[in-house]
Amino acid sequence: MQAFLCHYRKLGVTRFLWLDDRSSDDTVSQLRKEQDVDILTSNVRYGEASRGRIWRQMIVDLYGRDRWYLSVDADEFLVYRSHESVPLSDVIERLQARGIRHFCAPMLDLYPSTPLSESRLNRDSEPWKVADSFDAEGYTVQTCSRGWKIEGGPRSRTFGRALLLTKYPLVFWTRGTNLRSSTHYPAPYHRNFNPPMGALLHFKMFSDAPERYRATVENGQHIEAGAYYRDALRVIDKNPEHPFQYAHTTRYEDAEHLFRIGAFVDWG
Repeated sequence: MQAFLCHYRKLGVTRFLWLDDRSSDDTVSQLRKEQDVDILTSNVRYGEASRGRIWRQMIVDLYGRDRWYLSVDADEFLVYRSHESVPLSDVIERLQARGIRHFCAPMLDLYPSTPLSESRLNRDSEPWKVADSFDAEGYTVQTCSRGWKIEGGPRSRTFGRALLLTKYPLVFWTRGTNLRSSTHYPAPYHRNFNPPMGALLHFKMFSDAPERYRATVENGQHIEAGAYYRDALRVIDKNPEHPFQYAHTTRYEDAEHLFRIGAFVDWG
C-alpha cells in the first residue's frame, strides 16, 4: 500500500479515492493516517457491484464529470515513457492537445525470478524489485468493436486461460462515459483505438499467492466463482517454486526498456 501511494504521488496524484471492500487487515487504519486519501466503503460486495463497475461509476457521480480520472487496482502501477520526471498533468495536457480522451495501458504481469516461497513483499517494498520478470513474447493484439483486444502473458501461458490484458486507466469522464460492458472497455468505444502509451505493471505473484488465491476462491466474488484461481492453484501446487519461468522470461528494467521493445508508443 505504501509503495502504491508513493508511486502515484511521484506521478503527481494529489487525491486518492480508495474503495475498501471489507478488508480484514489494517488497510483502513493505515489509510486514515494519509491526508490525501478519501476512504469509501460499500454495502455490496465486489461481485454484486458488477465486479467493481458500479463502484467506479458511483465515485465519478460523487466527484464530478468533465475531469480526468486515473482508475487502477491496488496491484497496478502505471508507467509510461519518462514517468520518473514527467508528471501526469503534462501527459494529460499533451493528450488533450491531440484530442485523446482514453489512455490505453495494458496490464503487464510481473513475476519473481527467485523461488516463489522466497519472494516476499514487505509493506514498503517496491513490488518490481521482488517480482522482477515478465514475458517478452507470446502476446496477441487485435481490434474488436470496443477497442484493443490484448491477451497473453504468464497467467494465460501457465494457467491455460485467455486473460484480457487491455486496460484504459486514464480517462476523461464526460456525460456519455460509462463502464456498462466492462472495466476493461470504457464507453464511448470510439475513443479506445489510440495505441497503448503506457503499461500497468501488475503484481499477483509473490510468496503469499497460494494463500490469496485460496481466499479468492472461498469468497466467491470473482467471475465463475473464482474458477481461474482454482486452475491457478492446481498449477502452483504441482510446481510451487518456479511456476512462471520459461525461455522468454525477461528482467524488468524500467519504462524506457518497455518502450524500446515496443510494449507501447510515446505519449508525446
